[in-house]
Amino acid sequence: MRWRRRSLYVAAQFRHHRWRLSTRARQAIATVLILLVLFLLWPYWTLWCLNETSMSGNPNDLIDLVDFATVRDQIRRRLNKDSRSYVGTVSDAFVQWLEQSLRHNKSDVLEQVNAHWLHDLLRNAVPNKQGFLSAVSFAGFDLPYGFLIQIERGHASRISLLLQPHPIAWRVVAVYY
Repeated sequence: MRWRRRSLYVAAQFRHHRWRLSTRARQAIATVLILLVLFLLWPYWTLWCLNETSMSGNPNDLIDLVDFATVRDQIRRRLNKDSRSYVGTVSDAFVQWLEQSLRHNKSDVLEQVNAHWLHDLLRNAVPNKQGFLSAVSFAGFDLPYGFLIQIERGHASRISLLLQPHPIAWRVVAVYY
């Protein structure tokens, strides 16, 4: 009975005790929370920039938003069944595009994966030419890989873009459909 009274007393004291943080601690916590929110919103800003760039007439504007060497490497890794790749399940249309490119161009097919190719792919994703934002079916974090964007193309397969953080921006590192 005595221990019960003692534990009730301790619980009552704990409830009435106010935790006080110093001003510096509150500022540090606020700063960390603001940085976390900005980090979580950053890829959505990149998505908006990708949409604006795809509507512009200059495909070279995509160069700052896309790491084309990594995109080519991820497609190359996907074609090699022994390597791991960020590229998920590809559609028949993607495989047919690769086959046609191999038949017509005996050289490196993946060199066609450039700013013009991606600009055309994103620009033609939706027929209304108002940008692809209205066709985005998913845009969110796909941990541990990065930030995944999926764009629906009506009856055609969806376009998937994977973004990863780089030192100064989020950049597209994988494109497949």
